[in-house]
Amino acid sequence: MWQKLVKKYVLQPKTEIKIDDIIVIVKKGVIIMSRKIVMLGLCGVIMLSLCGCKNLNEEKKEIDKLNCSILNNVKTKFEGKGTTTYLITNDGDLYKIGNFSDDTNCKKIDSNLKFERIVDNYLIDNQNNLYEIDNKDIVKKQNASYIDKYVNDNSIVKFSAGILNVNDFYLKNDGIIYYGQTNNIFKSFTNEKILDFLHDGTHIVLIKTDKAYYIRKVKDTKCYKYDDIKCKYEYEKDEELTKKYKQISYIGRCLFEEVEKPKYYGCEYVLKDGTAFLYKGV
Repeated sequence: MWQKLVKKYVLQPKTEIKIDDIIVIVKKGVIIMSRKIVMLGLCGVIMLSLCGCKNLNEEKKEIDKLNCSILNNVKTKFEGKGTTTYLITNDGDLYKIGNFSDDTNCKKIDSNLKFERIVDNYLIDNQNNLYEIDNKDIVKKQNASYIDKYVNDNSIVKFSAGILNVNDFYLKNDGIIYYGQTNNIFKSFTNEKILDFLHDGTHIVLIKTDKAYYIRKVKDTKCYKYDDIKCKYEYEKDEELTKKYKQISYIGRCLFEEVEKPKYYGCEYVLKDGTAFLYKGV
């Protein structure tokens, strides 16, 4: 049972997790938690929940091994409208992640197209044409009106629309993330250039720079306890991901639980050798 769940939620990271699902997979002490927290009476887990996010080595668990030849050449991840994960290489080639009959976990999409940018659920090639993946086929599209600005601006590397287009974010080739319609700066780092980000539809939950990974975290956890204190957030360097920076191929997903107690986040990442890990931080 646990193998099927791992492949469902790791190999296809955008798969929707039902609220009533209890996604707890236990194998040799491996615990994967999502929206429902199931506390198991294991002393090690209790100790880990108390250690905070500064020492995550003990929480890191290997959950899979991917057989994919291009993991050392991944530029970014693309999911589009479906639940399948695609990888774009530094050469602009598009690969699908999954389980294939030749015992591999990635397959190149048969196309001569070279993709350079991501605009919401669409891919932009090196000729500035717009494409989407429809029924597993790459289909050329006419520009959708709400993304015209982002498609036509070649300085925009990645654009992600929020719910009802309220929380729109875009990364430009200057290494800065902007939001809104008037180039309002959302996030930048001194002496670091932003290369990519993960957006959950409402918030940017993870930022990758040319030096480190940053996780969105609450500044003061007192806001969880007191109704008169509003939660404020910041991007804190993630020590586990940053330590593995040169070894990481791509980040699968990051899940955040801020309703249950204790609060926690869990991130999945795949190394260039194909090893997939999940770890939990608080």
